[in-house]
Amino acid sequence: MFILDSCNEIVIQKSRFIAHIKQVKDIESFSDFLNLEKKRYYDASHHCYAYIINDQKKASDDGEPSKTAGLPILNVLEGRNLDECACIVTRYFGGIKLGAGGLTRAYREACKKAIDCADLYDYQTIKRYNIKLDYALSPQFENFLYSKGVKIEDITYLDNEASYTYLCNEDYEKEILNITRGKAPLSLKPQVAIIRVIK
Repeated sequence: MFILDSCNEIVIQKSRFIAHIKQVKDIESFSDFLNLEKKRYYDASHHCYAYIINDQKKASDDGEPSKTAGLPILNVLEGRNLDECACIVTRYFGGIKLGAGGLTRAYREACKKAIDCADLYDYQTIKRYNIKLDYALSPQFENFLYSKGVKIEDITYLDNEASYTYLCNEDYEKEILNITRGKAPLSLKPQVAIIRVIK
């Protein structure tokens, strides 16, 4: 599962926890992300973070007590099955100490809230079909595609025929041959990594 940029802030006992989540492809892009956050919140008390980039994982408490910040953030990322993702939680200390348990809960909650505000997406393997048929059969064919919830990518209407490109993992060959009276050969081209946004 992958995530689009998201930012959210919570306040606990007068301390501000600003969680920013971003997709990162490699360590270099994460470093750029971290430097940007440090410049943006240059006067903050801490910039705690965690990231998962393929098989690489890292967590930092950035001066908070050991395992009270970075590890809780990392646990949330792992629990959501996220990849190529980094979360930086910036803290402005409000003057009230939260204790180890309070800090752990605060950083975990800040990360969770930022994820809840984000759009998650995954990659779905899907196939692309192309078919040409007699123009007179277009209404019946289009109704069939819509009834199956097929995503139509392109329609081109010519003088006597119509050309369709659509995405679907079912070939529906028997149904289509029935609609077109066996006169519309299918051309199948595999297509991978079609992004489907899910919330």
